[in-house]
Amino acid sequence: EMMYVLQSLGFAIPDDISVAGFDYFPEQHKFVRPSLTTVRTPIFELGVKAAEMMWKQIVNTQSGIHQEVLNVELLVQHSTTAVRQ
Repeated sequence: EMMYVLQSLGFAIPDDISVAGFDYFPEQHKFVRPSLTTVRTPIFELGVKAAEMMWKQIVNTQSGIHQEVLNVELLVQHSTTAVRQ
């Protein structure tokens, strides 16, 4: 929706403004023009880690704050361009 609004205001994407999203879904290219640069998160792995952490809290083998870092992937498409000097 943001890209639609920007385009309706006369902005050319990515010539005037770059747009990036989060939570890639494979069919997005059917709905968004130009194709959206996005960050792909490992949704399944995120769910597994959340369930594991919750289970450890329930059985009391883990307490306190626990941080888990998951890898993400930047999928560069046509909605972004290099920064101009």
